Amino acid sequence: MPAPPGRQARAIDGTRAATHARGVTTASTRPHRDGPAVEAGPFDKAAYLFALLGLYVMTSSLFFYGFWSKGVKGDFTIPPPLEEQFDKTIIGTIPGAEASWVIVTLLEGAIFLLLAASVATLEFRPSRRKPLLLTSLSLALLVFGLLSFGENATAQAEGVASLYGFFGTTVLLMIFVRLLPPYSSNRWLG
Repeated sequence: MPAPPGRQARAIDGTRAATHARGVTTASTRPHRDGPAVEAGPFDKAAYLFALLGLYVMTSSLFFYGFWSKGVKGDFTIPPPLEEQFDKTIIGTIPGAEASWVIVTLLEGAIFLLLAASVATLEFRPSRRKPLLLTSLSLALLVFGLLSFGENATAQAEGVASLYGFFGTTVLLMIFVRLLPPYSSNRWLG
């Protein structure tokens, strides 16, 4: 049974849709915290598009090329100098340098596939929640943590610092995604 005119109904995906007297819903707009639903302006739409496009291109290229160079071109084979370096640590024993290399490579591939699935399911639309995008970024945190563990185990301070930056930046990206529609108003610039 439809909601009475002028009332708000809760949609299946958890977003609010304002129901007007003529039965038209504004599912693409979110109610502003201070009042009724507001329409996104042209700069809101452009900034949203550029921000998400940049996020998808940057993140997917980072993990696609990581996977491609290790898994496809490198045939999942760890380079001998790296294997020798990691064999002197606990990683060489548990789970083993070669197994660690394969695990990280597969995780990088999984991140890319999650990002591709996010695009394929149209999560980039302002009205859509972004669980696949947020899951891919969360998995990226795990990969950066595993890589940092390996760098720490082999006393590669410069690599650890770089991975710490990647980790922190990914956390900021996750917060940023949560500040975008549908998690906030469509007028997210204002």
